[in-house]
Parts: sequence; structure tokens; C-alpha cells
Amino acid sequence: MLADYHRTRPILSGDVTAEAIRFIPRPAVPGEACLRPVYEEFDIAEM
Repeated sequence: MLADYHRTRPILSGDVTAEAIRFIPRPAVPGEACLRPVYEEFDIAEM
């Protein structure tokens, strides 16, 4: 889960990839990450 801003936009758009890692990016709705148990639901989250 990532917020959509200039530093994370390349990941969300698929412009940035990593070998042997399958990204399934999900944009976060403002405030959503603070209300959800993101570390129980996602392997990686940007806070």
C-alpha cells in the first residue's frame, strides 16, 4: 500500500520494477493506512 505522490508514483504506475519481485501495488486512500492493520494485510506498506 502506497500513497500516491512523486516518490511512489513510479512504483504505482509500474515504471519501477525489481527482478524476482512481483509488485502488486495498491494506492492508499488518504488516512486509510492509519486506520487499517496494514502490516497484517500487506507484506510491505509505506507509512
